[in-house]
Amino acid sequence: MKENRSDMKSILRNTFCDIFEGQPCVFVSAPGRVNLIGEHTDYNDGFVLPMAIDRRIYVASSPRTDGNMCIYSWNYEQKVEFSVKELSIDTERRWVNYVKGVLATFTEEGFETGLGANLVIGGDVPLESGLSSSAALEMSVAFSFNQLFNLGIQVDKLVDLAQKAENDFVGVPCGIMDQFTSGLAKKNHALFLDCQSLQYEHIPLDLDRCNIVICNSNKPRGLANSAYHQRRAECQEGVKILNKYMPDVETLRDVGIKDLMRQWEKLPHPIGVRCGHVVSENQRVLNGVHALKVGDMNKFGQLMNESHESLNHLYEVSCSELDSLVTIARNVSGVLGARLTGAGFGGCTVNLVEKESVPIFKQKIFDIYPKETGLQPEIYVSQAVEGVKIE
Repeated sequence: MKENRSDMKSILRNTFCDIFEGQPCVFVSAPGRVNLIGEHTDYNDGFVLPMAIDRRIYVASSPRTDGNMCIYSWNYEQKVEFSVKELSIDTERRWVNYVKGVLATFTEEGFETGLGANLVIGGDVPLESGLSSSAALEMSVAFSFNQLFNLGIQVDKLVDLAQKAENDFVGVPCGIMDQFTSGLAKKNHALFLDCQSLQYEHIPLDLDRCNIVICNSNKPRGLANSAYHQRRAECQEGVKILNKYMPDVETLRDVGIKDLMRQWEKLPHPIGVRCGHVVSENQRVLNGVHALKVGDMNKFGQLMNESHESLNHLYEVSCSELDSLVTIARNVSGVLGARLTGAGFGGCTVNLVEKESVPIFKQKIFDIYPKETGLQPEIYVSQAVEGVKIE
């Protein structure tokens, strides 16, 4: 990925004009997200509390009439053209598959996109970092098609289509959280989402005292995909066992902490501790929502810390690099909470830091982390922003 630029909109508009010799008809963007608390709960029909971050994927587009899609990626400096009727997986340019997936999903749902389009795509959401650049790409493309072809699809339906594109076409069995946040987030708010009912609430995020600070470990997430599949399977096995004794249990969302303790001896290792993380994490999200509503940022930070310990020791998806970032953070006065965010085994941590402590926090991370890991971190102080929109 290229270095971040300060004015992505102008850059991409100019790029579009250079490549396609005309102004784009539609220009949209969708944000990445950071999950404040509620990790590995979404695919268990649980609760999550993410926010959209002020880093976005932009799509400039115009219609065609020949049934082809012509797409230029500013980040990868690659141009691809294909027929809308030939949507095969691209094994070399994986970013194209997210666009093809959205297109395939629209076609399956009966929405007319067969005339084709020109697209220029680019943005400053860090790639492969657990900040949902893929969901931001899917939502920005889906919203672009909706506008470009006058399809009249509501954003909540676009969220469903974008998730289906990643699940069915790209082949990543992600939950709904990432696309939901990229589509429906609200400025200055976190998004409390019930992944079972899809009911959601925008929770005011009072950042007068604190900043949300994201640290990118820059550790390649080589184990994340295989571990993700394994953890999902372990959770499903836990549900199967619990259902024998609690017939109403269909997902771990249906299990309370007391329920789990009563059936604990029925669950072999590591099934029990995997379920233990998910069940306790759901409760932490509920407690976190209450803490934000009453303005208790200290309590929210404590819950973040508890979440990381659970992810590390029960769900076992942390790594030495993420633990290093968390340990450094917790040794800085004014850091209220620090935890890994995303699938784990690399990617990012999210930190709740009092504003006056942010400079020393940055200094400590930049000084200590490279010595401990040999990697250079990146730090993003982020605001909570709105979801997908027309630029």
